[in-house]
Amino acid sequence: MKKLINRCPSCNNVILYIFSYKSQFQCERLEKCASTLYEAFATVRQENGLGGKMEIGMQDLTNTIKHALVKYGAESKEKKYWIDLDTWIGCVKRSGYIDSEVSFQKS
Repeated sequence: MKKLINRCPSCNNVILYIFSYKSQFQCERLEKCASTLYEAFATVRQENGLGGKMEIGMQDLTNTIKHALVKYGAESKEKKYWIDLDTWIGCVKRSGYIDSEVSFQKS
């Protein structure tokens, strides 16, 4: 593995990326996942019968993203090119979001 500093071919930003070959790199940002991640939280709420206004706590959001990057990021054993809806749903479930929402609704 080489650590390379180069310019992204699509947006020309200076970037640091870690891959064996430059051809494997594509410039992607987590902001691309915003609507999919929101949909994952909504799906998990629906599956667990949670009603009311949906609010996503910063800790739950951060835990979800952290889990996704650690488990499926570039240096993990289970690499993915990009995280899909089903993967985000699994990460939301592991984040503790449902437990915190259930305890919040009880209080």
